[in-house]
Amino acid sequence: MNALANASVSRHTAARGVRGRVGALTADRVAIAVVGLVSVSLMLLTWNRWGDLWLDSGYDLVAGAKISHASAPYLDFDYWYGPLGPLLVGAVYEIFGIGIAPAVGLGLVIAFAAIGLGFAVARRLVGPAAAAIVGCLAAVPAFSNSNVSFVQPHTYGATIGIVLCLSAILVVARFSETDRRRWLVALGVLVGLAATTRHECFGALALAVGIWLLVRVARAHGARRPAVAELAIVVGTSIAVALLGYGSFLVAAQFHGSLTLSQLIHDNLFPTGLMRNSIATVFKTLAPRTPESFVKLAGMVVLYAGGAGALLVAARGIDAGGRRRQAVVMLLGLVAIAGLAVLLAKPDTVRFYLKYAFAWLPAGAVLASGLLIRRAVRNRAAAAWSAQDQIALLVAVMLVGFSYSVYAAYWPYPNPDYPQETAYAMAIVATFLAWFHLRELPAMGVAKAATVRALGLGWLGALAAICIVLLIGDARSETFTVRGVDGSMTATAADGPMLQRAVDLIESNTERSEPILLAPQMTSLYVMTGRHDQLRQLSLLPGALDGPGDERRAIADLEAAGVRFAIIDTTPLTRYETGPFGVGYDRQIGAWLHKNFMHITTLRGRTTGSEDAPSRTLDVWLRRTL
Repeated sequence: MNALANASVSRHTAARGVRGRVGALTADRVAIAVVGLVSVSLMLLTWNRWGDLWLDSGYDLVAGAKISHASAPYLDFDYWYGPLGPLLVGAVYEIFGIGIAPAVGLGLVIAFAAIGLGFAVARRLVGPAAAAIVGCLAAVPAFSNSNVSFVQPHTYGATIGIVLCLSAILVVARFSETDRRRWLVALGVLVGLAATTRHECFGALALAVGIWLLVRVARAHGARRPAVAELAIVVGTSIAVALLGYGSFLVAAQFHGSLTLSQLIHDNLFPTGLMRNSIATVFKTLAPRTPESFVKLAGMVVLYAGGAGALLVAARGIDAGGRRRQAVVMLLGLVAIAGLAVLLAKPDTVRFYLKYAFAWLPAGAVLASGLLIRRAVRNRAAAAWSAQDQIALLVAVMLVGFSYSVYAAYWPYPNPDYPQETAYAMAIVATFLAWFHLRELPAMGVAKAATVRALGLGWLGALAAICIVLLIGDARSETFTVRGVDGSMTATAADGPMLQRAVDLIESNTERSEPILLAPQMTSLYVMTGRHDQLRQLSLLPGALDGPGDERRAIADLEAAGVRFAIIDTTPLTRYETGPFGVGYDRQIGAWLHKNFMHITTLRGRTTGSEDAPSRTLDVWLRRTL
């Protein structure tokens, strides 16, 4: 009888296990289906509206075209980031030809990879439902109509870097479960590859992995030699990969061109003039390092903490049942309905106030990182530091790395007028928010954990819905397709006809592959029209040409190539506190144009009526015949 009873219990236990696995599998499938459906829908709704014709969405496309024509970054042209992005674009161009479409194909692959990896990281940390919301939030910058887009980004180094960061988190999780050192080698390779992408991605990943390794050493206590050896494996591998990536260009310089270590650093990776005249100016607003900015950031933390406290109070009201539950549910419903009405009627109003949901994160990530490090070091039992805790630490520290330089004005959400590159890291941002609302707040014990998690999911879902609606509205405002011989991109009705006229003038006044001058940031038009950028500097922001000597060399290069056609955007660069190209800065080139070229027309955009987005004008110049 006992044997039969035990067998019956075993069968029931096994059946419950099977049902649990089937339930979990179903939840995962539903979550994956939701992310896939939202991502594909956003791709279709924003089709060909990715990137920005004004703001260097063609920066890497021009670099890739040069590479496809056997030029090399750093050696033959200046390049401000790691080489992995343009090399990949160049390889795609070698296979499929130079144009907009092949680059979009590459961007779509990277976009879906980032969305999937963002879902996978969040799934390990907060479960399938929250991971689905994280995946949907990650899809917003992926298909953005700004130059902070995964499909047509300012630089593919940023998007590839995010993919490497998310992959590294999954590798760490795998190592924590298996303890096999081959995963450490893979982690070192990922960190080393990140060094060849964009600086922010490498910095965030290196910081997160470095702190994770140091915490492992601190937890090892009396047996630290293996932990130190693990640290050496990751650091050594990453340094070797990074040295291989950059050292190859220094070695190639011995046989082709000229490149010193100083030129690699000061003319390319950390360009002195650009950092002084452009980047430093922007940082005065984004990260001023003033007492007032830190006080304001602290205020944002207090404000969000108040909102989190309100959610806990609401959860307690729901737990109380009866009339209190009814009142809380009714209030939450009214808030949701009112928010939806404002979002649909005045989306820019919601966009303005949305910053308060994100502005606290630079400080919040620092506080969370300290908390997670303290927990890990104080409790050194092997089982106490789970894979989930390690993922949480990596996410929090990465967020610190992605936000320290923009802590005073942090807005990683749709904003086409002022797109911020922190949006690239939305998968990390959303995962951190999910961890906070679904793991930390419920653990406080103020209300039932399930209720707090349900409200947290509702809040995250609201953020995702707001960002998606804003993205769709922004994308749908681009109604004019600008077409060239090698591809098309969209623009607003105010700018589109002017840009199309510019493309038509390029194609009617110059030959295919002829060198022309487009300044300061209309790099997409080079690739769209099949024309060639002659200068070493791909983008002509303030400081890209560092002083009169660089300007004279640029003019000499333009003269030697026989450049006879130029289009100049005359918009003042107020973000960099200067006037238009050729007038507010790089005046020698402006004078050269006036002396040697005829001003054949001025193209004007339609007046928008907005002070934040005034109408643009383009001056078109044609070389005087001798």
